[in-house]
Amino acid sequence: MQRQSKLVVPILTSFTKNEKKRAKLKEKLKAVFEMNDETADRFIGCFSKFDPVTIKNEYYSDLLTWLQDDIHVEHTKVHFIYANKMGEKYLKRYKKYFRDPDIHEFDMQHEQWLFGRERYTAPVLAAIDDFMEMPV
Repeated sequence: MQRQSKLVVPILTSFTKNEKKRAKLKEKLKAVFEMNDETADRFIGCFSKFDPVTIKNEYYSDLLTWLQDDIHVEHTKVHFIYANKMGEKYLKRYKKYFRDPDIHEFDMQHEQWLFGRERYTAPVLAAIDDFMEMPV
């Protein structure tokens, strides 16, 4: 796993060092995540501020996060925002690790609602508001 994280960091940071790569990434973000120029530029600008060591550590810790199956805590409900364009494996993971999770499915890419697209942002925020008001 340590090797995997060492391989991923250059991939995740390579666009920050080269204007041509930044432009290519920007076009992909606009196409895949339906970002506009401003949002894509902000995303790239923010991401380029991350320290490669931090990215390696974050990726590595994600690889080491193991959960038991069928987690259940009495009087507790687990809520998920599921972007179905991420793939079915994530939905299966939520159902494997948590008993009776409250899954709100949206037709979007992973975290696409964060990119300022009203068609995603408003419904996701409404779902989160619903989570917060649910009785335990």
